[in-house]
Amino acid sequence: MATNENVITTCVNAFIDYELQFLNALVEVFPEDTNLKASKLEFTMATQHAPEHLREAKKEELLQTWNKYMGPLASACQQKNAQAVIQTQNFPPYIQKINIEQKWSEVDEETREVIWQYLNELQKYSQMYLLYKAVPNNMMQKIQTMAMGMAEQMKNGEMNASDLNIESLSQRVTQEIDQSDIQDFATNMMGNMDSVG
Repeated sequence: MATNENVITTCVNAFIDYELQFLNALVEVFPEDTNLKASKLEFTMATQHAPEHLREAKKEELLQTWNKYMGPLASACQQKNAQAVIQTQNFPPYIQKINIEQKWSEVDEETREVIWQYLNELQKYSQMYLLYKAVPNNMMQKIQTMAMGMAEQMKNGEMNASDLNIESLSQRVTQEIDQSDIQDFATNMMGNMDSVG
């Protein structure tokens, strides 16, 4: 069974992989930009070539930095509001170095659309990270146990998708999960509201 830490690590790694793809795509569009190449190299060294204990901490730090800067702009990214989002100071410092505002003004609409896709995927992974980080371990384990039990019942023909009733499912979750875990989850989410879109 997956633990919170496994899920969080998966989110962090997906975020880092996608951000590296984003930097690679920018390098393809702007091959002469030495600041961009330096930022990509710095990112790659920190996330792929540093000693493992430093590398894993750096990956999570990069995701948290993204959330600090870009998290509050999640809905503006979904709306593709360039005026609100595409400002150098909105991005983490390692992206600020590449002068994204200027690059935005130099690219065509098709490239801008690709940039929105990258930004929204990065936002998705960073939001998932915040959500999973907020879920107490005991709560996650109970939810996973319940989900696996329902999947097994469906597999055995004891239940089908039409049997799933959101109201009864919510009541079951509420009954089986410790109230202090629910309160911790609510408190954690309230602490992250500025970064959650």
